[in-house]
Amino acid sequence: MKNQRKQRQVFESIKVEGGSGFNFNTSNPLLLVFGSITATFFRPFLWEVNTPIALFSALESLIFLLLTAFFFVKKGVLLYFKNIFSDPKLLMCFVFAIVFGVAVGASTTNFGALSRYKIPCMPFYFIMLLLVYKKTSLQYPKWFNVILKRFT
Repeated sequence: MKNQRKQRQVFESIKVEGGSGFNFNTSNPLLLVFGSITATFFRPFLWEVNTPIALFSALESLIFLLLTAFFFVKKGVLLYFKNIFSDPKLLMCFVFAIVFGVAVGASTTNFGALSRYKIPCMPFYFIMLLLVYKKTSLQYPKWFNVILKRFT
């Protein structure tokens, strides 16, 4: 019972002066890594937004989350990592994005700062994700094709 309560509180959102933030309540290194990656690439979630500016960051994170989840559902997690580790360019993007993402996510507890600090690793993650889609011949989701057509 005590462990369940601790596990539920691992990804606790908190209100801090001047904005919103989050906190990791764990001493487990694996949960810290998982939480850091989740925070860097997929947060803030839409329900954590409390300012109009944060909405843009939440929409960006939502796109990354949906593209990643769509791949996992269609092709599986195993194929995702198999493709990454079979291509040196994808592996370089993956290692940089994950190492940088863990460092930023573990050290930043404010969504405003997080949105600025994660900028260097997001293009690497995005390029890696698009190349994995291409390598597996998976078509982008229809909503993503609409976004691509609108902005290209």
